[in-house]
Amino acid sequence: MCAQLFWFKRNIPEDLETHGYLEQNLLPAMAFIVTSKPPLLTAAQVYTQVEFDCTYRTLVKANGYRGKQIVFISGLHIDISPRDGQLFPLTKFVPWAAFVQKQDGTCALIEQKDLFARLSSQKEDNRDEVDLEAVIQQMKDTEEIRIKLPE
Repeated sequence: MCAQLFWFKRNIPEDLETHGYLEQNLLPAMAFIVTSKPPLLTAAQVYTQVEFDCTYRTLVKANGYRGKQIVFISGLHIDISPRDGQLFPLTKFVPWAAFVQKQDGTCALIEQKDLFARLSSQKEDNRDEVDLEAVIQQMKDTEEIRIKLPE
């Protein structure tokens, strides 16, 4: 089926909780989404792109971000259902794009292929790495501090 042969038209009602963002973001690409072999993944990619564009434009235009150093990385977070015997789902992060702004105002957009290459080239060792299991154990082993409320 060819996506150019049809389109979707829908009145999207205002929703107090989501304001119809999901529908508004996906509707223009819906013909492309439903004709793709992996429609759910395609929808997620479209939504990720729209959200990146929206956030990027906000960062560039808003006065509050001027003169600040910013690294904004957008991507698709995929939860993989746990197999038998696993308590938690596996998760994968697929980087989409990045926006980098230096304090002097210079900025750069980094597309997916370049972003993935840059992230993959990072060193494995991290001097600021924290062992979460050790920190949680330390919290469990620490004597409780009781707080008395005033009467």
